[in-house]
Amino acid sequence: MRESVLRWAWIVAIVALAAAIVVGSLAPQQPLPVERMSDKFGHYLAYFVLALAVSGISTPARLWRGMLGCFALGAGLEVAQAVLTAERNAEWADLAANSAGIATAWLIAARGRAGWGLRAGAWLARRG
Repeated sequence: MRESVLRWAWIVAIVALAAAIVVGSLAPQQPLPVERMSDKFGHYLAYFVLALAVSGISTPARLWRGMLGCFALGAGLEVAQAVLTAERNAEWADLAANSAGIATAWLIAARGRAGWGLRAGAWLARRG
C-alpha cells in the first residue's frame, strides 16, 4: 500500500472517530445505571484514542497541531452541549477528562513515536 493511500485511509478513520465522538456528545443522553463506567473515564478514553490516532500520521514538528485540534473538538462540543442541546450539560470536568486523554497520547507520541501509523504501514508494505 502506498503511503498516500495509507494516509488517506488513516484520515478517514480519524474523521469517523471524531464523528462518533460528536454524535455521542450531542445525542440525547440515556440514563446510565450507577454501576457503569465513569462518564469521565469515557471522555478520557475517547480523546486518548482520537489523539493517539492523530499522532499516527503526525510528524513530530506538527504533533502539537493535531493535539490542539483534538482539544478544540472537545471544547467546541462542550460549548455545543450548552448552546444546542436541552438534554446535555457542558461540564468543566468533561473538558478536563478530554484534556487528560489528549495529554497522555501526546506524551506517548512526543517520545519519538509520532508518525507511528505511517511507519507501521510502510513496514507492512515491505513485508507483503
